[in-house]
Amino acid sequence: ASNRDGIVALTDTVFNQGNTDAVQAAFAEMFVGHPGDYTREQFAENAAGLRAAMPDLKAEALRVVAEGNWAVFHFVADGTFTEDMVDPAGTIPATGNPVHISNILALQFDEQGRVTGAWELFDNLAFLTQLGVIPS
Repeated sequence: ASNRDGIVALTDTVFNQGNTDAVQAAFAEMFVGHPGDYTREQFAENAAGLRAAMPDLKAEALRVVAEGNWAVFHFVADGTFTEDMVDPAGTIPATGNPVHISNILALQFDEQGRVTGAWELFDNLAFLTQLGVIPS
């Protein structure tokens, strides 16, 4: 499968179906995510935490552009913040607020088609405002 098809399938498997075990196979052991130098295990934990906090989460990989061992795409997800979100920085109590997530990601792949690196542009201020952590 192409890197493009893999991104679309992985987004569905991990975020819509909640199968974070798929990250182990799709990401190389040496994977590093940016910013923050996070590991593939931390990526899987973050995805699981997001789904736990928003059980109705629906995610999509849009506008996927792949060339060689790189791909860039627009990750969008919508859900309702009905459960507490547990994060390394602490727990954010559920508010019942609807949340829209919009990220741009650039992924690098190895020769086996596994993700070795991710660079993410994420509007954390908008996310925390929607969660109700920061007043609007």
